[in-house]
Amino acid sequence: MHGWDGLFVSKSAKHPDDSLQEGWADTPRAQAWISFFKRGGTLRLFVPMLPEATQNTELKKKLEANLEVIRARTGKSEAEQRREIEDTTKRAEDLNEAAGGKGTIKTFPVEDLRWICSVRFDEDHLLLSTYTTQRRRTISANGGNTKTVPIAGEFTGPAFGLDPKIYPTIDDWVSQLHRIDSGKDSSGG
Repeated sequence: MHGWDGLFVSKSAKHPDDSLQEGWADTPRAQAWISFFKRGGTLRLFVPMLPEATQNTELKKKLEANLEVIRARTGKSEAEQRREIEDTTKRAEDLNEAAGGKGTIKTFPVEDLRWICSVRFDEDHLLLSTYTTQRRRTISANGGNTKTVPIAGEFTGPAFGLDPKIYPTIDDWVSQLHRIDSGKDSSGG
């Protein structure tokens, strides 16, 4: 994810300036996460590494290119992206703390971007899958050394089929994404 605090906070729990309203942790979405953490749940966050001054030039260029892809896709500046990534982690930590710290949050910084693909085939079938924009493979090189090289072609990632009727919140989420992608706002306009 690249700063998807909507995982924890609905738009109704935010002010127009994107700051949180008082009592945001009492909203149904936040309460569901608190319940998850109270049961000892583990959340794994895979977030893009951010370019820093201390990184080597090749890695820094790659990470800056990642942020450019995100900017082109979302229209958000690097500063906005950094804030969202930090806020996502902070929101998760706040909710775990509200659960008495019984859960676990593991954050994994990744060099390659990961995207999620959701496909709604009909009223009964929803497919969720992840994919990366930078496919790579490790190959043997001269003298038995190995190196990782970009590859083209088919990519197979994990996919999960869900019944939207069993998981109505996912059905609502996909419907909301469709409204955004089709240029309609949440009121259907």
